Amino acid sequence: MKNTTQQRLPSTTLRLAVAVAAAIVIWALTISAAAAQTLTVLHTFSGEADGAQPGVGLTMDAAGNLYGTTSSGGPGRFGTVFKVTHRSSGWEFTTLYSFRGGADGGTPETRVIFGPDGTFYGATNTGGDQGCGGYNTGCGVVFNLRPPTSACKTAVCYWTENVIYTFTGDQNTGFPFGDIAFDSHGNLYGGAGLVYELSPSNGQWTLTAVGNEDLGATGVALDAAGAIYSTSYPNLVYRLVPSGTGWLEQDLFDLNDQMNGYGTGGLTLDHSGNVYGGTSNGGPAGSGTVFELAPENGGWNFSLLYAFSGMYDFGGPTYNGSMTLDSAGNVYGTAAYDGAYNVGSAFRLSPSNGSWSYSDLHDFHVNGSDGCYPNNSMVIDSSGNLYGTTGSCGGNPGYGVVFEITP
Repeated sequence: MKNTTQQRLPSTTLRLAVAVAAAIVIWALTISAAAAQTLTVLHTFSGEADGAQPGVGLTMDAAGNLYGTTSSGGPGRFGTVFKVTHRSSGWEFTTLYSFRGGADGGTPETRVIFGPDGTFYGATNTGGDQGCGGYNTGCGVVFNLRPPTSACKTAVCYWTENVIYTFTGDQNTGFPFGDIAFDSHGNLYGGAGLVYELSPSNGQWTLTAVGNEDLGATGVALDAAGAIYSTSYPNLVYRLVPSGTGWLEQDLFDLNDQMNGYGTGGLTLDHSGNVYGGTSNGGPAGSGTVFELAPENGGWNFSLLYAFSGMYDFGGPTYNGSMTLDSAGNVYGTAAYDGAYNVGSAFRLSPSNGSWSYSDLHDFHVNGSDGCYPNNSMVIDSSGNLYGTTGSCGGNPGYGVVFEITP
């Protein structure tokens, strides 16, 4: 009996040791995976002078400074344009402009971008002509924003806004939304019901509606040849090719709700002419998709890169944003209702032997300081750090954050 007990003790001890060792390994791997990506909140919006609910993503300059807009809040209560400056000791937040909702516009729903002259351009979804099509809030403006010509001598020194176009509902355009872009000739393009073109001449800007009036547009992306790529909500991906004095419409792909997803957002092009996009709903798993369209033999080959399976509809990449690409061909994005807590996630898709592998970079938490509902595009710096915003949460009062994800 004694010998039997002595024989069993080492066996039991060995099994316990193996179990403990395995648990330690799993714990270590879990800690390693969690530590692989670090999220840092760079700014939490108060809803006051800084604005509230940043909704359309960020733009980065050569020095790594970040620029963005909020759709509400600020002293004028109709949103702001802001800058987050990269300092050696951290980040400094500055409000550059506060919209008043009148002739200057309100509720910006596009990213601000650098124009050929080095200044900022953007668009607002409301404001401008208060009588626009019967909408007493107006139907938006396109604006230019310039820094002060002299050193600021006060605590708050707003940049100077110049409205370059006010939408009046003419040519079936109004309520601009999504990404805007310049071509090599200095013409500005965006989505406002239709795709619009703004051409500068002698200090004035002339608007031309581009494409079929039934198309619609959720922002634009341009290729090197000047073709315009956009999506018509909810399903159609198309491009407009300059042809003589007009534009030739080419439908690239009409998504099927269950197979490909629906609720298309903005598009991103790589150097090979491949087009990347996302849908906010539908698809094989029911909650949206990320897809690629590759030019092939005069047509376009559709590839489903990932299907989201969150608890809610509209769990995938929302139509407020577009995908972000790095030099290695990885695709980055945010999903507003995905993640472990169903209030958003940031993700990476990496090409691997003809398929794509999914990595969850961060799960946002409704009660955390990291924000929730990241419904827009991210930007990436040369070190692989990602920057974005959430439309809500981030502690009290919960008006969203600017965040950095460090690999």
